[in-house]
Amino acid sequence: MPQNKKFLAQKEREDRQKRIIILSTIAILVVVFGLIGYGVLDRYVLKPKTPVIQLDSMTINAVEFEQRVRYQRVQVINQTYQLIEFVQSLGGTPDIFAYFEQQLILATTQLSQPLLI
Repeated sequence: MPQNKKFLAQKEREDRQKRIIILSTIAILVVVFGLIGYGVLDRYVLKPKTPVIQLDSMTINAVEFEQRVRYQRVQVINQTYQLIEFVQSLGGTPDIFAYFEQQLILATTQLSQPLLI
């Protein structure tokens, strides 16, 4: 009879430990998936709708701002290529290059420092 009580007490303890482990695992998984879900929601739903610039009645959100910056960057790249091609078509001599050097420096500065765009 004493062995039965001992066996039952050990079984109850093991069952309690199993429940604690299972509940802890479930809680950790809920927290992990909750954080991942919030991260995805924040990245793809909340941040794109966040206003970046607000002037009187006009509001520009993060997606519109990013699109405008990308467009401006493409414009600067295209203008730089056109300027380089123009300089080369004029012969590309040091005198001609010196004449357009300031414009090329400005374009490369804008492209190397994204905050300027």
